[in-house]
Amino acid sequence: MSLGAGDHRAERVPQAPQQIQNLSSLPPIERLSGRENWPTWKFAVETYLELEELWKAVKPIPDADGTLPAVDERKCRRARAKIILLLDPINYVHVKDAKTAREVWAKLEAAFEDTGLSRRVALLRKLITTKLSACGNVDTYVTEIISTAHNLRGVGFEISEEWIGSLLLAGLPEEYKPMIVALENSGTPIIGDSIKTKLLQEVQFSSDKTAFVGRKPFPAKPKQGVPETRSVAQSKGPKCKRCYKYGHITRECQVRSETKKGSAFCTVLNTTGCHSNDGWVFDSGASDHFTMNRSMLVDPRPASGVVMVADKGVMEIAATGTVKLFPKCCPENPPIDVHNVKFIPTMSNNSLSVSQIGRRGHVV
Repeated sequence: MSLGAGDHRAERVPQAPQQIQNLSSLPPIERLSGRENWPTWKFAVETYLELEELWKAVKPIPDADGTLPAVDERKCRRARAKIILLLDPINYVHVKDAKTAREVWAKLEAAFEDTGLSRRVALLRKLITTKLSACGNVDTYVTEIISTAHNLRGVGFEISEEWIGSLLLAGLPEEYKPMIVALENSGTPIIGDSIKTKLLQEVQFSSDKTAFVGRKPFPAKPKQGVPETRSVAQSKGPKCKRCYKYGHITRECQVRSETKKGSAFCTVLNTTGCHSNDGWVFDSGASDHFTMNRSMLVDPRPASGVVMVADKGVMEIAATGTVKLFPKCCPENPPIDVHNVKFIPTMSNNSLSVSQIGRRGHVV
């Protein structure tokens, strides 16, 4: 008799650790707090229960005659327990009387599934009004747009990838206008996935200080401890387009151009619209000066690196040096030295970077 009791104890001992193991195996899913995270929670829990082969206990598939098949009672209890343990305690009140996993899920859908017109309008308004300037950084901005679009689809409002891509571009500030123009000219499809990738690459290439054709540089970061907001910028007064400082306009700026106005004017007349081997064009989006003609470099030096273009391709930098521009309409003026010009054999034209010219104190 004692042996039998011992056997009985031996069979019962592993059960407690097994129960603890099941509870501790719950995935790190954010607990359901309310309607704001219901769509993502619902998707995550459904996927988790499918992985555990418990989803059919929640949503059984009807037979051919329309009747529901019998559900394994053990799987039903496990599915019910896992769903409840993934709720915020404040939401236990919705499911405390539910006896099966199917009843628990039905009560949660009744409480949090909002597919009404007001919900759609609220999500659509959020999607349209989300701006990068309000999100603080590109990662948060992209996540906000994509998640809101996903929530709209969850309430039955289908939104196309082309709309998502267009809205991602619509919420960008003026600093990104050259990038948008470059995308338009490159023929890249304006869809959510490609625009999301492009924006995240923009941040990566900016942090790595890699040259990017068709992109204006990011604005200077605010000083530590003093966040730069639109209202703060406006309180500083107008912003000078020559030195990029606040408090005065361009004609009042004390920073003067090192090049004579006549030379600068003649250079514009000489270069605008030229696409030959020795012609130049002004590029408001290029981060550096680029040439396709190595013979134009006065002091060519070996260089390396890559330039990313709008169609996600890359071009290799072969050399760098100085180029002298000779204004044809003002031969009496001295030549204009353009420093740090990158030589790329595969370039389609010679480009003068407007942003680089502005950094040297000149006005275009």
